[in-house]
Amino acid sequence: MYLYYELRVMEDILLKMSPHTKAKHRILEYYLKAWFPILSKWNGRIVYFDGFAGPGKYDDDSFGSPIIALEVAKNHKLKLAEEIVFYFIEKDTRRAEFLKNLLDERYKYEKDDTYTKLPKNFKIHIENGDFNEVMSSILRDLEQEGANLAPSLAFVDPFGYSDINIKILGRILSFRKCELLITYMVGFLNRFAFDDKHRSSIRSSFLLSDEELNNIITIGNSEDREEEWLRLLSEKLIGSMKEYNSVGQDVYPLSFKTKDKSNRTMYYLVYFTRSKKGIGAMKEAMWKIGKSGNYTFSDYGFQPGQKSILDYSEEKPWIGLASQQLHKHFKGMEVELDAIKCYILLDTPLIFRKSILKELEKNGLIEVPDTRPKRYSYPEGVRIKFL
Repeated sequence: MYLYYELRVMEDILLKMSPHTKAKHRILEYYLKAWFPILSKWNGRIVYFDGFAGPGKYDDDSFGSPIIALEVAKNHKLKLAEEIVFYFIEKDTRRAEFLKNLLDERYKYEKDDTYTKLPKNFKIHIENGDFNEVMSSILRDLEQEGANLAPSLAFVDPFGYSDINIKILGRILSFRKCELLITYMVGFLNRFAFDDKHRSSIRSSFLLSDEELNNIITIGNSEDREEEWLRLLSEKLIGSMKEYNSVGQDVYPLSFKTKDKSNRTMYYLVYFTRSKKGIGAMKEAMWKIGKSGNYTFSDYGFQPGQKSILDYSEEKPWIGLASQQLHKHFKGMEVELDAIKCYILLDTPLIFRKSILKELEKNGLIEVPDTRPKRYSYPEGVRIKFL
């Protein structure tokens, strides 16, 4: 009887792993491998917030986002920042306690937020509390001290939409070099926006007016509604950010769709940054997971063990489509390679590969007037003439 009770308790604490969750974790892992060294190069202290950390482990014994983040930083080959602070925030007391014990078992807690089996420059805080309340307290303390939030990534991965607080997220984004990665439950919103019982909480979470919410539910096509939900998230979040910091760089959003076993949209993983290097690194991470480079992963038709990580360094069918789009945009112009990279990075869903230019040159659609080491090579600074 006791064993049965213990198993039931564990079922309540550990979360169920699914293919789309694995895909989300792989995106996080790939991005952190780039994020830690990018921020470490110019900053002595960086912070990683995991707003809905969970117990750190799933029902299939795979690790959750806290362990993923620690392992990426711990095993990174490049020199990282002098101090890396990890905030693992979890509202559920049992899950927070499980995470605490898991970290102690795996890394051996020492003292002063450090662990024997982790680098001494890692400072780890496990907070048993509501993400918005914990962040509000941290931000309030910074304001009172007249201090800035160190360069940070906040991974905000709630179970529903009601835990999203636009004002808190906007405040985080207002700090220089701070980024957000948000699980945005558009599937729930698409359904519950029609239900009077949920309308008030939706308006409150996303700072929507009755008119804005009514406009969404009158959109007949579900994909068009999803696009509108994404547009409103960006608009409201950036608007909130500007209440705290009206002067600054542009904000670059990027989204990745996940679908369930019925091939219906569950949520979007939405990323916000002011860094061109950041948007480039996140594009690479999302492209590795999205089938055919379409920023989408679906549990539908997914078979355990199948290869879902595609190698985009090789030529794929998308290269031809990318070359057509590039030629259409730059036709009749002569531009430097950096201009092409910038256009692809900021104005298209594509990622840059030199094989795109090779495809164009093979088809006689571009010329390279500059001297270069060999044909089909495109060194930095080279000029490309689009015919």
